Amino acid sequence: MIFHHVYSVFAKFQEVFIVGAARTPIGSFRSQLATVPAPQLGSVAIKAAVERSGVKPENVQEVYMGQVCQANVGQAPARQAALGAGLKVSTIVTTVNKVCSSGLKAIMLAAQQIQTGQQDVVIGGGMESMSQVPFYMPRGDTGYGGLQLVDGIVKDGLTDAYDKCHMGNCGEKTAKELVISREMQDEYAIGSYTKAAAAWKNGIMAPEVVPVTVKTRKGDVVVDKDEEFTKVNFEKLKQLKAVFQKDGTVTAGNASTLNDGAAAVLLASADAVKKHGCKPLAKILTFADAATNPLDFAIAPPLLVPKMLQSTGLKMTDIDQWEVNEAFSVVVLAFIKQVGCDPEKVNPHGGAVSIGHPIGMSGARLITHLVHTLKPGQKGLAAICNGVAPEDIEESFVGSVLTANCGQNVARQVAIAVGIPKTSQAVTINKVCSSSMKALALAALSLKCGYRRKVLVAGCENMSQVPFYLPRGEIPYGGTSILDGVAKDGLEDAMLKSPMGLCAEKSVKVRLLIVNVLLSL
Repeated sequence: MIFHHVYSVFAKFQEVFIVGAARTPIGSFRSQLATVPAPQLGSVAIKAAVERSGVKPENVQEVYMGQVCQANVGQAPARQAALGAGLKVSTIVTTVNKVCSSGLKAIMLAAQQIQTGQQDVVIGGGMESMSQVPFYMPRGDTGYGGLQLVDGIVKDGLTDAYDKCHMGNCGEKTAKELVISREMQDEYAIGSYTKAAAAWKNGIMAPEVVPVTVKTRKGDVVVDKDEEFTKVNFEKLKQLKAVFQKDGTVTAGNASTLNDGAAAVLLASADAVKKHGCKPLAKILTFADAATNPLDFAIAPPLLVPKMLQSTGLKMTDIDQWEVNEAFSVVVLAFIKQVGCDPEKVNPHGGAVSIGHPIGMSGARLITHLVHTLKPGQKGLAAICNGVAPEDIEESFVGSVLTANCGQNVARQVAIAVGIPKTSQAVTINKVCSSSMKALALAALSLKCGYRRKVLVAGCENMSQVPFYLPRGEIPYGGTSILDGVAKDGLEDAMLKSPMGLCAEKSVKVRLLIVNVLLSL
């Protein structure tokens, strides 16, 4: 996605402006933010973005929030985040899953709503609490000898569902093919940590961050700074063993970490900017998707750069800042090598290796950072890779609610199963019972915008295979409860903790009351 920091508004109808952007600090795995659910982190980011924009909460029309590991979060995670931020109950809300690019895709979908005139004020963002992703206990009979619990992070977040290949092994493949050595990756990682520390020291990071108050037994603790960049020993980093292959180059030191956090941006049309008296921070010039074989996901971002530059009439030298997600150091090194951009302009304040990579949030963090660091008149490009993707189908939108233990990106699995190439784009949509209908609406919007010519729309659910959840963390004395995924994420209102059946009962009683009143009249 390419941005242009603007001086003032000279916009045509359907241009898209960013008028507010904020993110939470990024917490280390099972650390400072571990007790805060993803929707709550999302609420903090959304509320801050709205407050900074000057738009009243009741004027936000729609929200798209990316989240990858949605198990045990409860029904409609994005709606929880929106309502928790004080938005109206009538606000349209959709949860997006496109693996690591979920947050960026959510912003793109939000922008399309404005471009086509469907809405005027929309929020896009992403959230993730990898610290709270549960272990899964498969549903069904338990055989003799017990059963094996499944780690939700590995199964649904970090492993390709078809090739059963961990994302780290994909990074190793790219390193070998592009001849990117262990030493180069370590050097890049050290640079990332150094730049992140300097950015915090020099006050560059703080303006984009909104503090999170965490309740503890000893009282409230305010978290207002990223954790990850402070937890590094450069000498030990160079001595770490490869994680994924015996003779590999990808280590825990030159790869991103498991993290918690959220980010949100508020988008507005030119008319809305004038109506609400907003000050535009940036204008979205263009956005695009690119895909390749899932095993080569690390080299997908460079594929879209020529297309985006051509569509805007820009040259590579016109880009003042490149924000490329550091899923692994090798990803950014591959990007620089293939695109040919100036390394000094790439991630000048560090990236996911040193800041952290809450997978559903990261794409939105890139945008938030660009908005806050670009100077007036400058342009920035954000790029992020993700582990997923008849011959002419360009994108698939698939509605699915209960995706725990299904593997990475259900939509991509559906698309491949019906013969669509692995290089096609795919997005999983969660809007509870209306997920498939929302998928259809988004597909139609993509066609209307001209971004796609042919798309696939589908809906799928196998409630018989939804697992039980064992919450992550220490098991207290006296044991703990195993949670039913169907009830927790599908059939219970997350805000009221009320089963859908009771909501129906309430509706029936209200209607009976109306009938009785009418009869008495």
